[in-house]
Amino acid sequence: MLDAETELGTSMLVSRTFVREALMMLEEDGLIRAGRGVGRFVSDTLPRIGIERIRSFEEVLGGPGHQIQIKRIQVERQPASEFVAPGVSVEPGTEAWP
Repeated sequence: MLDAETELGTSMLVSRTFVREALMMLEEDGLIRAGRGVGRFVSDTLPRIGIERIRSFEEVLGGPGHQIQIKRIQVERQPASEFVAPGVSVEPGTEAWP
């Protein structure tokens, strides 16, 4: 069981609002669970991270009972924008695969 929001805020030197928001995010992620009137608890199991739900384009576009094939018809490199470049560790303007 986790301490109350007020106690957590006091021990971490942050506001109760900040603690409440953080706890709500942890609950959304499945790392803690809340019981109405009994408090918050660390979850017994690890949450599903979502990657196991990724499906191929063929599966998504084809649907149940329908198979399709996707064939790439064009590949070209493009200059990385100032927005994208830092995320892919290249200098802006460097040609990269999209």
